[in-house]
Amino acid sequence: MFLYNQLRCLYFSKFLPKFTLQKLKLGDVYICALNESDNKCGGVFASRSCGASRSWEIAVLKAQTEYVEREAVRAANATSSTGFAAFPFIFFKQRAIKQAKNYAYAEMVERYAWPEWFANDTIAYQLRSDVCDRNNPFYQAIQKEMEFSNLYIIQPQLELNDLQLVIIYAVGELGLVCAAAAHKNKEQAELSALKELYMHAIGLFRMKSQNLEATTIYDKRVYWISAQHERLQKRLSSQGNAPLSIPFPVNFQDIKTAFDQTHVVQRCVFEGYQKKFISEENEMYI
Repeated sequence: MFLYNQLRCLYFSKFLPKFTLQKLKLGDVYICALNESDNKCGGVFASRSCGASRSWEIAVLKAQTEYVEREAVRAANATSSTGFAAFPFIFFKQRAIKQAKNYAYAEMVERYAWPEWFANDTIAYQLRSDVCDRNNPFYQAIQKEMEFSNLYIIQPQLELNDLQLVIIYAVGELGLVCAAAAHKNKEQAELSALKELYMHAIGLFRMKSQNLEATTIYDKRVYWISAQHERLQKRLSSQGNAPLSIPFPVNFQDIKTAFDQTHVVQRCVFEGYQKKFISEENEMYI
């Protein structure tokens, strides 16, 4: 399986721009980032594409797929990656389309349900302070670098049980950091959220330690959130009893990119839902 995944990485790399690969192991998880020589990512984040897995080959495949995803956002003239998901294929394209739709739906649920939970204190949720046992080695390795003093792991109750949404807020010396992910498996959702949490904490550290200006909307969001611990506490003081529903028809769009030979891209849209994921109106500057 390892050899197979290595061959897949090499095959897909033939169709992508030349990258410098950064590989980091934290606990039992590899984080792999692809960096273009001209550094097109912008802002304080060092890479436009990053993947995490307990296999470095899968982490690279995820980073390659995320790069295609970001290119799809450009191709669609979208303002964010909300609802976008790419998936690689060699022979079984229809299977890849199905998988891309599943991931796009999970992405859209995350981007919809997270702000809805924050804004509506009638929505029920579970709160814990410890990661799953399977993810603990990864978190402990992050903890050695970041030294978070408090961890809030939130699971809003979704009306449909097809996905698990995990929202993580961490309190560190430089302030509050947050991330979220949705997946069929709770442990996998938590792992993905921890990876994003780590990347956001690095971005916040770079901004504050090097006195860098927040230039992109994502930079500004990470910086602003760092001072919003009080708002988080206010939301956590209310424990609702209603599940969170998604009252919108679900549509999918096939997004064409320059990488159609190796990756399919699907965009999930909740028909009639117009709010942006990152906006003051949608309370994602929390």
